[in-house]
Amino acid sequence: MVTSDLAAAFRVSDKGRPRSRPVFGVTMHTSGIGVVNRAAKEIGVAISAYDAADLVLEFVAAHYANGDEYGAHYCIGWEGQIISLADEDEVIYHTGFSRKRNELARLSSINWRKECSAQYLRNWDKRWPGAKNPIDIFPGTSVNSKYIGIELVPVHKNSPWFVGRWPQESGFFTRQQHASARALCMEIGRRRNFPLHWRLSNRLISHEDVNPISRANRSGGWDIGVCRDEPRFDWSWLTRHQKKTPRELLQTRGRLQRKESGSS
Repeated sequence: MVTSDLAAAFRVSDKGRPRSRPVFGVTMHTSGIGVVNRAAKEIGVAISAYDAADLVLEFVAAHYANGDEYGAHYCIGWEGQIISLADEDEVIYHTGFSRKRNELARLSSINWRKECSAQYLRNWDKRWPGAKNPIDIFPGTSVNSKYIGIELVPVHKNSPWFVGRWPQESGFFTRQQHASARALCMEIGRRRNFPLHWRLSNRLISHEDVNPISRANRSGGWDIGVCRDEPRFDWSWLTRHQKKTPRELLQTRGRLQRKESGSS
C-alpha cells in the first residue's frame, strides 16, 4: 500500500481500483462547509476547540471513506492533521464531470468561457495562460486516473469552535493546513520522482481549475478557492521555492509529458 508517512491511516477505501497508469499529479480540494455543519449537529458544540479539530476531521474522513460517490486519498484537518483514506495507487473518484450535464464536452468547446463568471475567468487566465480551456490542463480525459486527491476541511471564522484558535492564512483554511498541504505535496513529489518544478505545472491543480461549471459561481472558484479575487486558499504556500512560471511548464514539460502519458 502506498500512502504518505506524514499521514495517519483512517480507513482505506474499498471504492477504488488499481491504477493502470502512473500518478501524474495532485488535485487540491475542499470538503465544503456543508459536511462541517453536519458534523457540528452530530458532535455538538459544547466541546473544546482541540477536541473539535480531531472529531470534525474524523467525521469528514468517514464521510469520504463510507460515501457512495466522491472519495479522496488524503484529508487535512484544522490543526494540520493528515489522514490517509486510500492507497495512492488506487483510482478514487475525487474530480468528476457530470455526464448528465455533459460537462466534459461543454468545457472542451470554444464557448466554454460563457459558462463562467468574469471573476473566475480573470483569475483562471492568470493561473493557466498557456491553456485553451479547463480540459486542456490535464493529460487525457480523466483526472481521477492520474491524480491523487487531497481534501482540506474548511473552518469559517464564525464557527463556535474557531474563536481565534487557528491563525487563518487566507479564507477558510488555517496556517497549519497550508503547511501540511505543502509538506504532503512535496513528499509525494519526492517519492514519485516528479520533475523539480512540478508544483508550478499542471501536475498540481485545484478542482475548480478543471471544472468551473460545478466548482465555481459568481464570486469565482470555491474548490479550493483560488480562482477568485479574494482567495480562500493561499496557493503560494504550495509553490514556494519554485522558479519557473506556470506558462513555461505548461507549454514545455507539461505538453511533453502529456504525449508520453497517452491520451486516456
